[in-house]
Amino acid sequence: MTSFDSKMTMPEPNPDRPLQVSPAAIVEIQRFCRQRGYATAQIRLNIAPGGCQGYHYTLQFAPEEIQENDRIYTHPEQGVQVALAPAATAALWGATLDYAEDLMGGNFRLQNPPVQDLCACGLSFVAPSGVSAVATEANA
Repeated sequence: MTSFDSKMTMPEPNPDRPLQVSPAAIVEIQRFCRQRGYATAQIRLNIAPGGCQGYHYTLQFAPEEIQENDRIYTHPEQGVQVALAPAATAALWGATLDYAEDLMGGNFRLQNPPVQDLCACGLSFVAPSGVSAVATEANA
């Protein structure tokens, strides 16, 4: 989920969007939402306590999961909305969400430069300074 693929097509950095979304991820988000009959292509990203390094990412597709205090960033050229939980914004600032398929199937992957350390399996991480207290409060 958090591994880096050197073949990933990186979108241009945009200061108005703390999280970049690769073209492959956009296509998969649109496909997944359309397949389930959602009116809009929306995802919600958050971090939660857990895993061997302290935190893991959560990804939700259901529009009803979007919370009132989430920050929503629209990628108008692709018609995709990304909602970031308040606790996740600082931890995901500068990250890129990608989608890749391999022999084991397809999955979303996050390239996240701000994280301090990943576990061996790549599913949990040590959050950047100042994130842990916020994430714990928001997920309590």
